[in-house]
Amino acid sequence: MGSSSALGKRNRCHRDATSAFGQICKRLSPIILEVWPQALNVWGVFMVTMAIFPGVIVHWEPPAGSSFRQNKQMYGNILIGCFQVGDVLGRTMAGPAGRRIGPKRLWVLVLMRFAFIPLFMLGQRLPEASPLWGSDLGRLLLCGLFAISNGLAANLAMMYGPESCSVLERREVAGMMMSAIMVTGIFCGSLHIEREEGFEFVLFGTGLLSWCHQQASFVSWGMSLSNSTTMISTQKKD
Repeated sequence: MGSSSALGKRNRCHRDATSAFGQICKRLSPIILEVWPQALNVWGVFMVTMAIFPGVIVHWEPPAGSSFRQNKQMYGNILIGCFQVGDVLGRTMAGPAGRRIGPKRLWVLVLMRFAFIPLFMLGQRLPEASPLWGSDLGRLLLCGLFAISNGLAANLAMMYGPESCSVLERREVAGMMMSAIMVTGIFCGSLHIEREEGFEFVLFGTGLLSWCHQQASFVSWGMSLSNSTTMISTQKKD
C-alpha cells in the first residue's frame, strides 16, 4: 500500500515537472526565435576572448631586443592592462558605433574576431615569424585591437538582443537569456585551459561555477514563472 502511494506521488511529481518544463519552453520559444542571432554573437565574442585572454597572453615571452626582456612579469602586466583599457574604450564606442554597424551586420565583426586565435598562438609559438606578433609594438597593437573589438561587439550584442523583441514585456526575459548565453561563452572559451597550471585551473573552475550559477538562476526564474502561470490559471477556473 505504501509503495503504491509513493509510486503515485512520484508519478505526479514527474507529470508536474514535465508540465512546468513544457510551459517554460512554450513561453521562451518566441523569445529565443527573436534573440538567437545576438545570442550567438555574444557567445562567439566571449568564447574567443576567453580562449585567448589571459591564458595565451600570460605565456608570451618578451621578444629579443625587448625592453622587458629581464622583467617578464611587468611585460605580462602591461599587456593585461592594455586589454583592460581597450575593453573599456570599446564599450564606450558602442553607442556611436552601433548606429553604423546595426544588428544585422554585427556577426561580421564577431566572425572576424576568430582570426585573433591563430595570431595570438603564433605570438606564443613563432614570435620571430612576424613583427606583428613578435615585437613589443606589434603585440600591444594586436592586444589593443583584440580588446576594443571585445568591448564593442559584446556591448552591441547585449544591447541588440533585448531590443530585437517585438513585445516590450519580453525584453527583461531576453536580457536574462543573453546573460546566460554570455556566461556559456565564457565557460566554453575556458575549456582549452591546461589544468596543470594553477592559475588557469582556478580560472577554469571560476568559469564553471559562474556558468552553473547563471543557468540555475535562469531555470529558477523559469520555474517561478511557470508556478505563477499555474496559479493564475487555477484562480480563473475557480
